[in-house]
Amino acid sequence: MNIVNKLTLRQLKLNKKRTLVTIIGAIISVAMVMAVCTSMFSVLEFMKRMQIDSYGNWHAKYNNVEVKDLNVIKNHENTADTFLLQDIGYAKVDESIKSARPYLFVQGLNEGAYKHLNVELLEGRLPENNGEVVISKGMMHNEAFNYAIGDTISLTLGKRYGINEDTGMPVEKTDEYLTYDEDGKLAEIFMPEQEKTYTIVGVIEGPAGAWTWTPGYSSAYCIYTYIDETMLDSHEKVTVGVVAHKVGKQIYHETEEITSQLSQVSAKVNNELLIYYGVNADDGLVQALYGTVFIVMIIIMIGSISLIYNAFGISVSERAQYLGMLASVGATKKQKRNSVFFEGAIIGGISIPLGIMAGFLGIWVTFSLINPIFKNVFDIEEGLSIILKPSAVILTIIISALTIFISTYLPARRASRITPLEAIRQVQDIKLSKKTIKTSSLTRKIFGFEAELALKNMKRNKKRYRITIFSLVISIILFLTTSAFTSYLQSATEMSMNNANFDLQITSNKQGEEAYIALEKITNLEGVKESNLVTNVYVEANIPANWVPDSIKENVFGPTGLESYDYSTRLIIMKDELFEKYSEACGIKGKGTIPAILINSIRFYDKEAKKYVQQEMIDIKQGQEMLLNTYRWDEKIEESIKEELPAVTIAGVTTTTPLGVSIEEYGAQLQIVLSESSYINGFSKEQRELLGGYNELFLTTDEPLELEETIEKLNPVDTTDYYIYSIYGQKQIQDQMIMLMKVFIYGFIVLITAICVANIFNTISTSIGLRKREFAMLQSVGMTPKSFNKMINFESMFYGIKALVYGFPISLLIMVILYNNLSRSFKFTFFVPIKSIMIVIVGVFILVGSAMYYSGGKVKKQNIIEGLKDSNM
Repeated sequence: MNIVNKLTLRQLKLNKKRTLVTIIGAIISVAMVMAVCTSMFSVLEFMKRMQIDSYGNWHAKYNNVEVKDLNVIKNHENTADTFLLQDIGYAKVDESIKSARPYLFVQGLNEGAYKHLNVELLEGRLPENNGEVVISKGMMHNEAFNYAIGDTISLTLGKRYGINEDTGMPVEKTDEYLTYDEDGKLAEIFMPEQEKTYTIVGVIEGPAGAWTWTPGYSSAYCIYTYIDETMLDSHEKVTVGVVAHKVGKQIYHETEEITSQLSQVSAKVNNELLIYYGVNADDGLVQALYGTVFIVMIIIMIGSISLIYNAFGISVSERAQYLGMLASVGATKKQKRNSVFFEGAIIGGISIPLGIMAGFLGIWVTFSLINPIFKNVFDIEEGLSIILKPSAVILTIIISALTIFISTYLPARRASRITPLEAIRQVQDIKLSKKTIKTSSLTRKIFGFEAELALKNMKRNKKRYRITIFSLVISIILFLTTSAFTSYLQSATEMSMNNANFDLQITSNKQGEEAYIALEKITNLEGVKESNLVTNVYVEANIPANWVPDSIKENVFGPTGLESYDYSTRLIIMKDELFEKYSEACGIKGKGTIPAILINSIRFYDKEAKKYVQQEMIDIKQGQEMLLNTYRWDEKIEESIKEELPAVTIAGVTTTTPLGVSIEEYGAQLQIVLSESSYINGFSKEQRELLGGYNELFLTTDEPLELEETIEKLNPVDTTDYYIYSIYGQKQIQDQMIMLMKVFIYGFIVLITAICVANIFNTISTSIGLRKREFAMLQSVGMTPKSFNKMINFESMFYGIKALVYGFPISLLIMVILYNNLSRSFKFTFFVPIKSIMIVIVGVFILVGSAMYYSGGKVKKQNIIEGLKDSNM
């Protein structure tokens, strides 16, 4: 170690408190970087695990592969494992069984498929030959089937065919969608091919991702048997799933390479899974994660650079005389510069290892605390687990080292330029001229000579003063912008749930009077406070151009020069007594042939204003009629023709919505509320049959969980007569999501605040410490302790006011930028976090005052002679 480095080390030891504060700040910085990197990899690993659990562990899939060609795939150098799937065929469900799905679908899986597709066995065992099957839990508990383990089922297997509209010829249907005719009857042809008998040997949980690998998932009840390539003919076709050795972008090339060697084989790469390997980063969620991590890293680096830069800047000022002395005895610019870099290396050498350990420990504690909530929110057995990757540690070291290097670079250059004469005179920090230290005469008249002296002290050493102000401003900006970002995210999340004015929504999957009566029975269940049973019918309204606001033309429709605009229109048909109550609540008493209430409000993104706005959809007055139409398929001419419908009279316009209805967003859809009697009397039976519609029931209750359970008991497993949506359950999950978000973001705020506090305290206390000689001189000419305290208090006030004057406008500007970015995706109004601002105002003065009082107290106790002799060396 050379003499310059030894002196540098001695300086660090002499100034233990400043060195300790710098090291603690750097440790916090490194710990935050480590925590962010580890969290990112852990969250990606969690999402990858969720994807595998739901949709299986496979990286590529090949369809229509002949058994004889399997070795082409299996022997590829990047193939770690393969599994097989084979579509055996459909079987018609007996007409005596009341079922929403008309088919059974049999699919064969080999042992690898059961493993990699995560088929969960609940009872019995998995099939071991092609005469055994497992069925889903839903089928097992469906009384219509009445199946049990050990039962034998005989099926006539075959294929489904639809009719090609152009040729009128049958076409095999391999998708999961059912085709119905105009009368609502199944318009498919089933062609039997073979008889097969199976023994039920087990019950499985219906695989969540089965729709991705089972063609008949939504049109049929799926049962699974066993296959093996040894029992298949060489020309039989199967689907082959591949698990790769090495997951990277080369998978895309490898699939093309393999398909080029095989005839009529198509391939699919599992992009949804590859996203979490970092191969395909086009996913919005992953981009949001990377973007958030990038922003957080920038914030951490700004705070850390501010802290460490100020520490080294003060250190150079403090050592100016001894650096000048070294220069006078032959020290080169390089040696003086390297002394600062050496100091940075020592700080980094201590803080980086300790920071990495602290970050790992901190994220481990955080994950342990939030995992119970996390498991409940995502309904999983395993929560977040820490993934410590070498790349995370390396990234932390690189970012931390870069932060320290940036922080030391300017002070190091400054140190290299210090000359012996400058060091002795100390002119590099202190600027003395009449103009430089001039103050207003009002300062002395109003606040006294102590305030004027405090202001002159700040002006004469502008560099040190600016460093302190810069530290305060950065701290204010970091705290306020982080708080605002948290508040905006929380508001956006909460507001997404606030539009719902109901607790439970039940949507019927059937049409007609039978479905309506079934939903009507639910309204009489115990625990129901309010209910609204509506029928939704969709038509079209042709609105004259002069009724349509220009902003709607430009932002919703696009073209602005049309004579009229076609609005999709939702007719909300309510029971007469509920319609009367709704009319009274809206203050509407209008009449007409078919009296209707228009919910005249839309929320959309205004391209010119660059924000979301809410306004009227059309300019219409009470008593005006609105013409409606629909389209009917004409078989003779084989095209849709427009059919006029009765006009409705707008009895009133409102922005108040009935129970279960929300304000229209984004699309140009009118919402018109009608009474049941008006709809029946105003529209002919043929028109009502043409329009169809579906039923929805909205309920409010004080006991949502109990009521939902009661309704579910009325809904037989797998018949899916209606679908229940619980806002209560969603709100609970939403609250827990907000809590999770608060844990992470407020934890981040606490750590950022810690860096800011360390920064400010370090800067001010060291700055005061360097002024021992100045304070001793003032005491020697008669300054009393009371006057000294008054001067220190005024300095604190000037620092605080100046920092707030700069910090608030910059923070407000960043808040506006944050809002503009977030408001593109989330709906909330701009606001300023007043609580955070009050905390900042109080906190700045308390923090600055405490640092000044603590440092000033030490200076006051010093011996005047010793203070005058002090040379910071």
